[in-house]
Amino acid sequence: MESFKEIMEQQLRDEMRQDIGDTMRKEFMTPMNDEYVGFNRKIDDSNRRLDDLLMANAEREEIESRRNNIILYRVEESHAMLAVERYNEE
Repeated sequence: MESFKEIMEQQLRDEMRQDIGDTMRKEFMTPMNDEYVGFNRKIDDSNRRLDDLLMANAEREEIESRRNNIILYRVEESHAMLAVERYNEE
């Protein structure tokens, strides 16, 4: 059976360990968390810029693909099934 003195010493040690642990977490984890949040912001910003660039590139490609399109009004459409036949109907 432990004496009252030993129990009190053990409780004090436990409290000191907890206080030290809390202090260590506050001292070291807060800067790490701030750094982590900063990295997350940078990653989010990079992802947004990448999405913007991809959308701009897709729009540019679409405009380029439609660049040489010609619209003919009041011209009868061909009823031929094959592209070669449609080409020869000119």
